[in-house]
Amino acid sequence: MINNWLRYLIEKNKRILWDKTFRYTVEGTVGIHASNKLLSQKWGAKYFDNDFLLKKKSDTLFILGSGPSINLISDNQWEEISDHDSFGFNYWFLHDFIPDFYMFQMPPEVELHDVTLNMIERVKNEYKHIPIILRGDGNINLEFDLNDNRLSLFKQGEIYLINEYPIHMHVEVDLPILFEYLSVMGMLSFNSISSFVPKMRSSIMMLITLGYQMGYKNIVLCGVDMNSGFEHFYDHKDYKKLYKELGLDIIAKNSMSGFEVFTNERQSKNTVPKYIKYFRDWAYEMNGVKLMIASENTVLYPEIDLYQFRSK
Repeated sequence: MINNWLRYLIEKNKRILWDKTFRYTVEGTVGIHASNKLLSQKWGAKYFDNDFLLKKKSDTLFILGSGPSINLISDNQWEEISDHDSFGFNYWFLHDFIPDFYMFQMPPEVELHDVTLNMIERVKNEYKHIPIILRGDGNINLEFDLNDNRLSLFKQGEIYLINEYPIHMHVEVDLPILFEYLSVMGMLSFNSISSFVPKMRSSIMMLITLGYQMGYKNIVLCGVDMNSGFEHFYDHKDYKKLYKELGLDIIAKNSMSGFEVFTNERQSKNTVPKYIKYFRDWAYEMNGVKLMIASENTVLYPEIDLYQFRSK
């Protein structure tokens, strides 16, 4: 009798969780599409499509994360990175290195909007010729003023909109089945931009998937540490003045730890490292795409191969 009751509760909770995760995907997909339509009308932003592939200058893509290991990259290595394509995202605006492309989302937390807008205003001249892709659930309700002068970079720059397919962090679907589903739905095409780009638990997985759709044969993860709790490259003492100037402490107060976001199996057995490692094997088998890391200072090492820079 007790066992039957427990079995009933387990199955009921599974149904509730499935409803919650699928609802997140459906509402997120529809909401992002609607906000993109409005931003296209307001700012004249283009939709991200195959024309963007003409901007590639290399078959190697460096994805620039915010982990502390970013501060270990040498000047010679930054020079090598600049010879290839690179994608900055989230708070990469704080770093001196200007990437070839940038993926930006307005934080969903309203209390972070002001510091984020100040950050955008600060780099508007450096980024005015950089293609910027807008994404994320922070744009869904457009709870920020589209007429704010600090958004001049987005109003006047080269702005693109992307329709993401958000997959909840609690999703427990076995990865072979999930990847097969995304393939059947046309979201894992190689060297061809799909109508939707899947985001599996994190921004980093969305960028990896996007890099695959863009046809890169080598994808290198920089600063994707996932072992540093709340720490980021901009927490270093070299950023102390900027930290105070922009009031970056509010970001730390509103950030989940790397453990919670990336590696906590209580959220889901499908942690971000598991997604990345599975993608590494899958992408290589499908199209010979190599996924690598730039540093040993990551939970992905040594299972993911190190990229071999020309010099240290």
